[in-house]
Amino acid sequence: MARPKPPHPTEGELEILRILWDRSPSTVREVLEQILQERAYTSVMSLLNVMAEKNLVTRKPEGRAFRYSTNLQPE
Repeated sequence: MARPKPPHPTEGELEILRILWDRSPSTVREVLEQILQERAYTSVMSLLNVMAEKNLVTRKPEGRAFRYSTNLQPE
């Protein structure tokens, strides 16, 4: 059974939101290049997919990739 997704952003999601607030819209690879911690491409992609399900970000297709934009404003 999967864990329920909290409605508020996790620390990892906040890190990505900060990047998107500065550099939106961005692809997974562009976000990955800005992340301070070492993470795998698939980890960032999974986080962005969860964030899209939580309506924290929107994604638009661009070729074989997606461009992600935040739906939240910085506080």
